[in-house]
Amino acid sequence: MRLILHRRFSGKDYTIGSLYIAAKSGNEYFCDTLEDTDRGLTQSTSLEEIKRIKIPHETAIPTGEYKVIVNLSPAKKRMLPRLLDVPGFSGILIHRGNTKRDTSGCILVGENKVKGKVINSTGYEKRLVEILTEAQERGEENGIEIMNYELLPLSESGFSGLKDLQDFAMQSKNPVRDEMSVENIYLNSFK
Repeated sequence: MRLILHRRFSGKDYTIGSLYIAAKSGNEYFCDTLEDTDRGLTQSTSLEEIKRIKIPHETAIPTGEYKVIVNLSPAKKRMLPRLLDVPGFSGILIHRGNTKRDTSGCILVGENKVKGKVINSTGYEKRLVEILTEAQERGEENGIEIMNYELLPLSESGFSGLKDLQDFAMQSKNPVRDEMSVENIYLNSFK
């Protein structure tokens, strides 16, 4: 099972994204995410540079591709998705929570209906654990690709950076696309 996390907004002290499940018929929108501040780290950033830039418990993990397993979290005392081999980070989970105080480098799942927060996260955590556990039990390798959307501010000539968002939205089964125009999705990414 392959997950795709598109970070779409980086606030002063948090990052909002959209989590998709990759499928042969297109990427299926799953939920929104909340992470710590994106400080521009990538999987290819040197460990020394990561250590220099990273602020513990306040920095989003580097963009890149990671293997994901579902196992028992000793801290959370429940089965959770765990990202493996994240450079400069350890114990990175995908779990429920609502604010940046709940992240500590991890990825929170839910609905971004309140500025700087995700809500209704418990149901999304449970469903994601179920989906990934089923795939793991079938012998599939779970993974996640984390990337930043390079959305640019509006320019005098129109929407800069919108073409990439349109292309992705058209191949995705994102329920937001049905409720709002792609242009509104773009504008709302600046929340």
